[in-house]
Amino acid sequence: MESDLKVQYELRRKRGQKGVYLKIRSDGSLLVTAGEFVSDAYIADLVRSKSAWYEKAVSTRTVEHDYRTGDVFRMLGHELVLRQVFDAAENRCLVRGGELYLFLKDKSAPSSLRQRLIREEYARKLDEYLKIRIPFWAQRMGLGTPDFRINNAVRQWASCSAAGRLSFSVKSASLNPDLLDYLIVHELSHLRYMNHGPQFKALVASVLPDCKDLKTRLGREYFNSFI
Repeated sequence: MESDLKVQYELRRKRGQKGVYLKIRSDGSLLVTAGEFVSDAYIADLVRSKSAWYEKAVSTRTVEHDYRTGDVFRMLGHELVLRQVFDAAENRCLVRGGELYLFLKDKSAPSSLRQRLIREEYARKLDEYLKIRIPFWAQRMGLGTPDFRINNAVRQWASCSAAGRLSFSVKSASLNPDLLDYLIVHELSHLRYMNHGPQFKALVASVLPDCKDLKTRLGREYFNSFI
């Protein structure tokens, strides 16, 4: 179900329950439990009134990692299990099949080094993806292919400068491909409209008709989803 502000939620009726309770589950989805006689309209109004709380809560959640064997990471729609190889010739990280391999000279390597190596592999994979998908979407939109860079932004997934250069946080490599494509189209649209007005929204919708759903899903992603 969803409220008028498009906050998706699952509603479960519980016999004997008097109030309405909202719970954010571990995957970021919203669970609402209510008694049998509470109206759907009342529940939708309540969820709507709590939308700011919900959006803030899911946007500030983090996923903890210990950077050890068995840790699970997300990259471009895939879950990768971390494997460590010690006494390696050099410190490096790479994706191999469905696993994220961390090659370390010393098994006592600090977490900061492990984190940096993983970040570098994310940046490499993101660069490969963007080099293919930015030209693809730019051509469909009748635009030239702009320059882009990957940064370590901590407050936004992506941006477009006044000079028309796109930037993507390395963290965006943790997103599903359709959400990353939405980011690309969003930022490319800024090459024509440096605002979020009606024309901008119409352009995004003309390229991605399901852009509202994609935007909602993106808002539920944990920004610190891999570090």
